[in-house]
Amino acid sequence: MQLAAIVVGGILLTATALRPQPRAGGPGWQYCSVTAVNDNNARAGRAAICYSTEKGCRDEEITSRGWADAEMAAAATLGNQGWELISATQSGQEHTLYFKRLKALDNQHPLGN
Repeated sequence: MQLAAIVVGGILLTATALRPQPRAGGPGWQYCSVTAVNDNNARAGRAAICYSTEKGCRDEEITSRGWADAEMAAAATLGNQGWELISATQSGQEHTLYFKRLKALDNQHPLGN
C-alpha cells in the first residue's frame, strides 16, 4: 500500500516538473515597423509594415492616395490590432514608425491579427 502511494506521488511530481512552465519574464513582446518614403511624384503612396519574426520580417504593403495617408492607414491598422507606437525616426525622405504589443500567452493573436 505504501509502495503504491510512493509510486503515485512520484508520477504526480514528475508530471508537474515536466509540464511547460511560463517564462520568468512574462509573455514577451512582438515588434513591427512601418516605413514610408516621402515621394510626392508618385501617383499612390505606399507604406510597408514589417512584422518581426524569429526568421526575419513578414511584410505587408498598404497603399493610399499619398505616402502620408498610407503611413497613417498602416498606423491605424496596427492600433486597431493592439499595437502601441514606441518610436519614430526620419532619415532623409524615409519615415519609420516602431510598434510593440504583448505576445499572447496562448498564441491567439498571430502577427498582424
